[in-house]
Amino acid sequence: MNNPTSSLVLLFFLLIFTCICEITAKVDKADSKLYIVYLGHKPHDDHELITDSHHDILGQVAGSKEEAKKVMVYSYRHGFSGFAAKLTDSQAKQIGELPGVIRVIQNPLYKTHTSRSWDFLGLSKSDPNNINLLNKTNQGDGVIIGVLDSGIWGDSEAFNDNGLGPIPSRWKASCKSEGNFNATKHCNRKIIGTRWYIKGLMEEKRLNQTMVEKIYNLSPLDDTGHGTHVAYTAAGSYVNNVEYYGLNMGTVRGGAPLARLAIYKVCWKDNVTESHCGGADILAGIDDAIKDGVDILSVSLGGGGGPNFAEVNVESLLGIGSFHAVSHGIPVVAAGGNSGPDSNTIGNTSPWVINVAASNSDREIVTPLILGNNKTILGQGLFKGNEQAFAPLITFANITSHDQIQFIANEVKGKVLMLFFQKEEDMVISLSKLRATGVLAFIVVTRPLAQITDYNQTVFRVPIPFISVDLEQGNQIFDYFAQCESNNQDPTIKLGRPEVREGNKIVLQVPRFSSRGPNSFAPEILKVNI
Repeated sequence: MNNPTSSLVLLFFLLIFTCICEITAKVDKADSKLYIVYLGHKPHDDHELITDSHHDILGQVAGSKEEAKKVMVYSYRHGFSGFAAKLTDSQAKQIGELPGVIRVIQNPLYKTHTSRSWDFLGLSKSDPNNINLLNKTNQGDGVIIGVLDSGIWGDSEAFNDNGLGPIPSRWKASCKSEGNFNATKHCNRKIIGTRWYIKGLMEEKRLNQTMVEKIYNLSPLDDTGHGTHVAYTAAGSYVNNVEYYGLNMGTVRGGAPLARLAIYKVCWKDNVTESHCGGADILAGIDDAIKDGVDILSVSLGGGGGPNFAEVNVESLLGIGSFHAVSHGIPVVAAGGNSGPDSNTIGNTSPWVINVAASNSDREIVTPLILGNNKTILGQGLFKGNEQAFAPLITFANITSHDQIQFIANEVKGKVLMLFFQKEEDMVISLSKLRATGVLAFIVVTRPLAQITDYNQTVFRVPIPFISVDLEQGNQIFDYFAQCESNNQDPTIKLGRPEVREGNKIVLQVPRFSSRGPNSFAPEILKVNI
């Protein structure tokens, strides 16, 4: 006969063992991270079979095929073979030792890095000889451009489908309503496909589904504007007689105005100014783009600065994904980065990627600064309104950062303030701090090449006229200060009406923020950049 006491003891130990197992499982799950298991070229075109093989491989470390399905986040099976899964460090090491596994990479985060530009580059529809690339390619008619970025605002005249024929029959995807993205408003014969990906970013930031649904609108709709800007730069439609704060900017368009757009939203707003993109999501977007039938990929993404390794380095997911896109005949255009002006900051340097740096064009918006001695200096910037009357001009030699703005708040009301700042963030933050002071305008003296920035974008969120001048122009204004002091006069200034200048008078330059070479991984490798 069974001993009741022995049975109770056995049951007690079984319960303890079960609890220990459950606790251990929870600890393992809590310690898991998102890894990408890269397997190289896909072995065949049976996509379901490829995913099944991924479950088999993952099951060897996850415990079973069913458990593998639970922890797998993405199966890459169209352009290449691999998968993203939640693994502990020890599981990642184990799976990296299995036959056929080329590399196991922890999920990295990436960041998101005009009307005249294309004419400036020689791509003008009105070329009298009709021999430039824009005309030779029929303005991109029939080409499908895939954009991996922060989504798109489709309900804009900038993406009208005037003059476009039917969607190419070879296109395999669709543009559909999801969340706050309305296909009726945002999709047409220009924007022909949309997808979004966030699982990789969720895992990296440890966000659960409920939190994500509260924070983000889960749809292809752009929540930062970066993706819309990139898409329009590539393939924006013709829009005539565009006005920008009262200035006539003429006709605007993208580089290939008759091309179609396929949108892959892989980046999501992290704060007011920045987006982040999960590496696993980027790979998923590239994999789908290959399957969908895009002809070219635009990927204006990169790391967060510091030494950037070449994309031939096995740790680069963007390098791996772009390699497989190019091997399928899909050119990839990527940003060089915004981590300048230091050397060794260039990103996306793989030989198979077309790398693009930043520069100005032969057009700029200027505001005349008319000093009290009738000398006029053309500052860069734009303000809303007409020409202002003369007002007192002041400066403070001891103000070197935005932290000190509070000490002069009572002295700038009704006046035009000019300061020199070494750091760009001091310029922008100072705008917000000056908002409640009653200052009439803010002039900033900048270092060379620092003026091509997003300052004006900030200006329109802070209703203070903001003009930047370079060091030479700044010295001319300081000379005026000295003359007034020697003549016992008060310096004055007025802001003239902003105007657009074009052509040979514009100095061409690369801005400070643009990343520089050489490639820190292999500096001896030269690569043509645009």
